[in-house]
Amino acid sequence: MVGNVKGVIVLDNEGRRIIAKYYNQQLNKGLENINLQKHFEKSLFTKSNKQDGSAAASKLNMFENDIMNIDDYVAVFRCYTDMTIYVLGDGKNDNELILASVLDTIHECFDTVFKHNIERKSLINNMTGVILVIDELID
Repeated sequence: MVGNVKGVIVLDNEGRRIIAKYYNQQLNKGLENINLQKHFEKSLFTKSNKQDGSAAASKLNMFENDIMNIDDYVAVFRCYTDMTIYVLGDGKNDNELILASVLDTIHECFDTVFKHNIERKSLINNMTGVILVIDELID
């Protein structure tokens, strides 16, 4: 397993879950069940959208990693045209650079698998490949 990654979440531009994989379930405080996870994802989406700022700023930051703390977690995320990918770690113990490396690796794998066309529709149509990439990297 890569470090202490707590989860990998992909949300569309409206905050709806495309895929969410949580790891170390017994250690994830506040993420024990689906309702708590969805509430956390809503908070994550809301905070990351506030952090992005204006539409012009978010276009400049597209395809670049950003970081934020939320609850007891640290989230490294990357915005795309119609979705955002988040990698979660422990806010107190995890190194943001390692989490950013995980996100960069996910991006590179998706870029290869989807032939430089990383978007919501591609991920949904190839969900098996998405799950395989994430599980092979994290597990």
